[in-house]
Amino acid sequence: MTPLFSTPPSAAAGSRSETSEVVVQVWHAEASENDPGDLERYCESCLDESDRERSLRLRRATTRNQHVVGRGMMRRLLCDVSEGELEPQSIRFATLEHGKPYVSEPLQACRPFNVSHTSGLVVSSLVSDQHHLATDDESGDTLLGVDVERLDRTTDVNMAERYFSRPEIEYVV
Repeated sequence: MTPLFSTPPSAAAGSRSETSEVVVQVWHAEASENDPGDLERYCESCLDESDRERSLRLRRATTRNQHVVGRGMMRRLLCDVSEGELEPQSIRFATLEHGKPYVSEPLQACRPFNVSHTSGLVVSSLVSDQHHLATDDESGDTLLGVDVERLDRTTDVNMAERYFSRPEIEYVV
C-alpha cells in the first residue's frame, strides 16, 4: 500500500471554516490478476469473517483479489488513523441504500472513506480524523468518494443512477 497523496483542506472540502482542517489521504495498491500474492495474503488476514465469505463468492481471481486488497487496506488504514488499539477484524461495516459502505463500529474507527478498483489497481481514500465534510441522512456518516477507471473502459450512463449522487447524475447527464 502506497500513499498516493494527501490533499489540503481547501482541495478536499470546498468551503470550510478557517479553524477546521480536513485532510484526505489517498492510497493505492496493485492487486494480483491471478493467484494471490503477499499483499493479498496480508490483506486477507485483516478481514473479518463476512468479508472473507464475500470474497469467496467472487468468481474471477482479479475481482476477488481487488476486493480482498480494498477491504483489507481500508481496515488497516482505519486502524492506523484511529485513536487507541484496534484490530482490523473488529471494524464493522454497514451499507447505505445504494450499497456504499460505512463504518458502523467501533466509534473510534468511524470516519469517511471510499474504495475503488479496476484492472488490478485499488485506490482508497479516507479522512484522517473524524471531521465532517457532508453528512448522509441515512447513516449520519460523512460522505467521501474516490474513483479509478481504465482509460479505455466504456460505461453505460444509466449506471450513474445506481452509483452516483443526484448532483453527479445531473452533471453527467
